[in-house]
Formats: sequence, structure tokens, C-alpha cells
Amino acid sequence: MKPVLFNIGPVSIFSYGVVLTLSLFLSLFIMWKLYKNNLAFLRFRVTLDAFFDSILIFLISFGIGARVLHIIEHWDSFGMHPLLWVLFLHFPGFSFLGGVIGGFLGLWSFCKAGKLPFFLLLDVVAVGLSFALGLSRLGSMLNGDSFGKEING
Repeated sequence: MKPVLFNIGPVSIFSYGVVLTLSLFLSLFIMWKLYKNNLAFLRFRVTLDAFFDSILIFLISFGIGARVLHIIEHWDSFGMHPLLWVLFLHFPGFSFLGGVIGGFLGLWSFCKAGKLPFFLLLDVVAVGLSFALGLSRLGSMLNGDSFGKEING
């Protein structure tokens, strides 16, 4: 376990943040390669701009959905205080399931509005999301989150 990789003056660089950033960029690279090598995108006339717009919409919707479901799950902590909903640093928390639901709905609405092939884009996003999830688990281990309670016996 190594939660803090190094310090630059008063700024601490956390291992989980580095791994999350790395997983985001590597999953974007994988999705771009899948787009580039899939002729179905040419057949459905999905441009590179439309593809990256759909990925951006998915990521934004993922973040919003993750926060909304976390607020719903912990309503007793947040209540009807909208300021607490947006203060991520002081009241942290996201829900992966909420992110998947939010990203799915955001991608579906974007594809419907732009007449893009939803399931083709969903296939590419699913591969990138799976890779990012697997890599982020390594960040959780470095942070010390993925360990259970010690038992004797």
C-alpha cells in the first residue's frame, strides 16, 4: 500500500489519482483504436468527431449519474442541501452503478438525437469501461481500499 506516491512541496500526488488518470487515457486510446479498426463505423457514417462527442457525453453523464445515485443512497447525510451535492472535496462519494446508468442514458439520448448507432458505440464504450475499471482496482489496492478486515484463525 502506497497511498501517496510523492510530494512536490506542499502538494501530495496520490497513487489512486495517478492510476485513475492513466486508466482514463489508456481506455480512451483503446476506444479510439477500436473505432479506427471497425468498418461498421464507416458503414453507419460515424465521424471521428461524433465518436469522441459520444465518449465525452458518456463520461459527463457517468459522473453525474454516479454522484446522483450516491446522494440518493446517502440521503440522510445530504438531504435537501444542494450545496452539499456539489462540494465533492468536502463531501466525497460516487456510485459506480449510478455512473453506468447515467452514462448509458446519456449515450442513448445522444445517439437518439444524432441518429447514431447506439449499440455499436456501446460495444466500444463497454470495452474501454471494463479496462478502466480493472486498472482502477489496482489504484484501489495501492490506496489500501481493497483489503478486508484481519481475522485470526
